[in-house]
Amino acid sequence: MALGQVMSRAFDFFLLVLDRTGALARLAASPLFPAAMPAASRAAWALAVLGALVLLLYASLSAGPDRRVRAFRVATLLSGCLLPLLAARLVPFGRSHDLGGGVLVLVFAAGLLHRALRSARRESLASRLLERVRWLLEVAGMTLLFAAALGVAREGRAPGFTVFGGLLCLRLSIADLLDPSRLSKETGLTPSAAKDIRAARSGRSRPARRGRRLLAGLAKLALAVVWVFLPLLAAVAPGEVARGEWPSAAQFLALYPAAALLLTGLLLLAGAARRVVSRPLEAARGAVVGAGTLLWLWLVFVRAGAGEAMRVLPGLYAAETLAAFLFGAAARGR
Repeated sequence: MALGQVMSRAFDFFLLVLDRTGALARLAASPLFPAAMPAASRAAWALAVLGALVLLLYASLSAGPDRRVRAFRVATLLSGCLLPLLAARLVPFGRSHDLGGGVLVLVFAAGLLHRALRSARRESLASRLLERVRWLLEVAGMTLLFAAALGVAREGRAPGFTVFGGLLCLRLSIADLLDPSRLSKETGLTPSAAKDIRAARSGRSRPARRGRRLLAGLAKLALAVVWVFLPLLAAVAPGEVARGEWPSAAQFLALYPAAALLLTGLLLLAGAARRVVSRPLEAARGAVVGAGTLLWLWLVFVRAGAGEAMRVLPGLYAAETLAAFLFGAAARGR
């Protein structure tokens, strides 16, 4: 398949996700675009602007004397500046699919290179700023929860803003822990798959046993890959079910944001228990955020009801996904 076809298919898939999540309808109603502009052109423009912002973020985080990092910084800076100009040139001439697919491929490749260079990067002004934002969110969350505790102690109740605002700030401060690939690693799924595959290749056991280990490893690896795509499936499932494209049973995928929040809360509590002796301060922080996450879920489901909770949690998960991307992009070292 030619590269142009790959990019066009990628943009078609992007349009499908926007349509199923309702974002395409919001773009069509946006006053930022001319009324007669087609939906694909609006999406291409939005993608070009978002892609430019991501590339400029990568450029701002790429500091240090390493030649690879410097070359990456120059390339992402130039690409980020050129994308809006390319959009102005290509979209009016019906090249929205070419532009949109090219942006998706470019941003994906830049993300892979950015992660590959993480050990070679130095701390930059942008990474320090993001780290301070993380600490501010954590301090704000602790402060709001302390105010909520005072309210309960004095008046027997706490304002909803202090409880929900405090828990939201704490969740955002550790949002990078919500990454599906990291969750699969923390739960032992990815290491177990790698161990099974290595054991199957070692040749130290009987062929039948090696075959079973290989099948188990491949099954676990497939499950880890599916896990990575679960947030996307959860986002498009309601729209696909409503249009009759997927069976109604697929609606359970919409529960993934709540399940991810529950799992991260439990993992934080388990990690805090392991570190209580070696790193007590870190253990205390993890315990507070883990317990706060579980309390958040309980409050949302009890006070808002399950139906409204399913409408609230995806928004929370989207905000955490954005925060996870920012904090994860700023991470350095191994």
